[in-house]
Amino acid sequence: MTPHQFIMRGNYQSMRQFAETIKSFGKEHSPVLIWYVLLSVLITWPMVYGFAEKFVGGQEAQQNIWSLWHAKEAVLGQESLFHTSLLYSPLGITLLTSSLGPLIGILVLPFWLWGPVAAYNAAVLIGVSFTGFFMYLFARSLGLNRSTALFAGTVFLMAPIHLAAIPAAHLDRIFLGLIPLTLLALNKALTPEYNKKWIIATPFFFLLLLLHSGVQFIFTSIGAAFLAIASITTATNSQYQKVLKRSAVTGILTLIVVGGILFATWDASRNFNIDVNKNHESVNFQPDAIQFVVPHKQTGRFLGTVFFEFLSSYASPSHETAVYIAWTTIFLTFMGYKNRNKSIRKWFWFAFFFVILSFGPTLTILGKTNFSKFEIPILMPYAFLVSLPGLEFLRTPGRFMFVAYVGISILSAFGLKRLTDNFKQIWHLPITILVMAVLLLETWPSTFSRLPLRPIPNFYRELAKDTEQYNVFDLPIKPDSTHRYSTWYVSYSTYYQMYQMVHKKGIASGYLARVYVPHPIFGHIISEKVPDSPTYENILINGNPANRYENMEYELAANDYRYVVFHKPQDSYTNYHEGSWGELNSLQFIDETFPLGSPIVDDNLVAVYEVSQSLNKTDIIPSIALINANKWTSSPISFSIASPVPQIAELDILMKNINTETDVFRKLYITLESANGISVNSEIKVDHTITLPLLLNAGIQTVTLNFEGNDSDPSEKSYGVSLDRVNLRTSNVPYTSYFLQNGIQIGYGSGWYKPENWDDSGMQWYWAMSPSSLWIHNPEGDKKAQLETLLGAVHSPSSVDGLGHEGVFTITVNNSDPKYLSGQLGHPLIVDLDLNSGWNEIVFELEAGNFRPIDMNSDNGDARQLGFAMKEFAISFK
Repeated sequence: MTPHQFIMRGNYQSMRQFAETIKSFGKEHSPVLIWYVLLSVLITWPMVYGFAEKFVGGQEAQQNIWSLWHAKEAVLGQESLFHTSLLYSPLGITLLTSSLGPLIGILVLPFWLWGPVAAYNAAVLIGVSFTGFFMYLFARSLGLNRSTALFAGTVFLMAPIHLAAIPAAHLDRIFLGLIPLTLLALNKALTPEYNKKWIIATPFFFLLLLLHSGVQFIFTSIGAAFLAIASITTATNSQYQKVLKRSAVTGILTLIVVGGILFATWDASRNFNIDVNKNHESVNFQPDAIQFVVPHKQTGRFLGTVFFEFLSSYASPSHETAVYIAWTTIFLTFMGYKNRNKSIRKWFWFAFFFVILSFGPTLTILGKTNFSKFEIPILMPYAFLVSLPGLEFLRTPGRFMFVAYVGISILSAFGLKRLTDNFKQIWHLPITILVMAVLLLETWPSTFSRLPLRPIPNFYRELAKDTEQYNVFDLPIKPDSTHRYSTWYVSYSTYYQMYQMVHKKGIASGYLARVYVPHPIFGHIISEKVPDSPTYENILINGNPANRYENMEYELAANDYRYVVFHKPQDSYTNYHEGSWGELNSLQFIDETFPLGSPIVDDNLVAVYEVSQSLNKTDIIPSIALINANKWTSSPISFSIASPVPQIAELDILMKNINTETDVFRKLYITLESANGISVNSEIKVDHTITLPLLLNAGIQTVTLNFEGNDSDPSEKSYGVSLDRVNLRTSNVPYTSYFLQNGIQIGYGSGWYKPENWDDSGMQWYWAMSPSSLWIHNPEGDKKAQLETLLGAVHSPSSVDGLGHEGVFTITVNNSDPKYLSGQLGHPLIVDLDLNSGWNEIVFELEAGNFRPIDMNSDNGDARQLGFAMKEFAISFK
């Protein structure tokens, strides 16, 4: 036999052996899988009818439909697997912090032949079926026979915390099967009797888990640590070293395999603008102890209605607190615990550990959270767990029941085995069927409602034919002014994500588990905190209410938005009907953004407006708008500011009230940071207007106000303020930066006009009204300096043309005592300065005041208020 023949014969034998293994596996397990598929169909009935037309769940389901679609697009090479440029476009957003990974989307790829709804419904059926089936395989690996293992899988599948995920449309929770499958591999990796190949295989099961759900990965990792410790501490002396070594090697290999994604996720979560840390919300989702033993109506159709009134008087049942443990499984779990086998008993403590974590940060019993005569809360282990670095994102303690139910399923299956062993063999199957029936009766869910997708506008089908990539802005941003989940602009954008699957252009928002807060591009427009009208009465631009829509068309064009699509209200649309807040608000947006425009498409579903692409920065109108804030707000506060030119502006801030975390209030300081990083600070005085210089670039920019307490009271960390009045004063005078000695910078503030060339010499002069401000930024310590300029023109009331040869100036430096200087045309004007570190304000006020050239000569046409004209400034140091 030649070497080639020997290799081919070996390959043939390996393939034949593999085929035999698959055949044997299918013969044993296919009937079991059929049972779980049938059970899944019955639970979700009538989902199989209209399989491609209607889906279970609402806006949350649409989010997951989009995630499945994105996974398909990533496989086709159209998108990155862990990032999308299509949501929050053109910035895009990471998908690493999303609750649903791409794995389930890859599994349902064939179902896209029947459309997005079919793909989602297939994901639900696959998720439910394999949740039970993989639990069955785990139970079989622990030595349980087929019927008791079947029961274990059914217990896991029928867990209320699992079934509650179906109407909630949490696709990551609908498929829990990778938890027991990963623990199956880990259990064999830790057991010396099993092949060492399981040590190599286990990290890849963890990888699959991470690619499906980061939360499940964390929960299972905690469970894995528990099992590793239990295996090491219960190992015999002869097995101790082997178990310890297997545990260490498995852990190290797992970190190597999943480390890249974990690091990338951690890095993405550091984006300060993505709302990741949610552990403080845990108190809103923690279950009452009574919910662990009393069935809920949604996940207990028959018994839940009996206890509904009782349960509702103590707790508010939701899909996040569906922690009920069926009485059948409680009974069987304790029967399983009576088994003297330590390898079985460890599953009781495994389940107990995760049930305790499921209680949340504090113990709640019958609605009571404070105990003893001191009325103090009882802290639970969950409170310490979510305080650990890297676990701040956890906020739903009830989900620890995912892992708890693995232990409950195993223990109840062993309990069933112990129960049937007390009877003759002939009674084993009838008893198992009876117990199974009782379990299903206890946990059978209510019927789930189904919805179709909204109709697709023809405009989007036409847009899909255009291969060029740009963005589309959809209206309404939200359907009404209430603050509810269904009207939240993030969840409402799922409708636009459904349209995006057709046109494949970028959109302004999008619903993922973790999104930007505030909106990173249009935070003054897209927010839960913006006013109904275009203006805030207390946010002013040059003394007048600022319109937040003032430069909307420019902002859209600058971010490559080509079309604004107004979706007309329909009778079938929830919360959005004719005459609703959402319609009126959208029409106002259109009127302000396109005052002279008309739609290029106008049908029964949409009206489409084209965004002009010819606008530039010189078309900008100075404006200011609050970002994601109300009049009452907290630090930091951000503003969107528009300027047609680079300039020094001035921000007047008046605050009426300040709330701090403590009752002690001494001093509070405000820091204003420009878009280019230059900052200025000042002490806040209530009921006193503070004026801060602001270095603006040409275009749209974000500036931020931060508040901080004095060092004598470091406990003050959070401040609430009432912005009684904010006024941005601009002059539209391009600032000139002089980087002289030690980086001194000079900028023109309020009162100055654009520079002019008065003769062929090219020398530039600046006209100014009286008073006018000059700002000097000194990056170092206090300095003495001289400011010098040349007086080119000065107002004289006695002159026929309004101009004279000399004038008297009042000069104020940083609100100190005024200085009086006489200035003559063509002669230097020199001011002695004591410069502070940071920004310094120098105010020039002409005693003669201002005049208007048009008043002196009606043909002049110059209606500006003018006081004097000066050449550019220079600084020298003493």
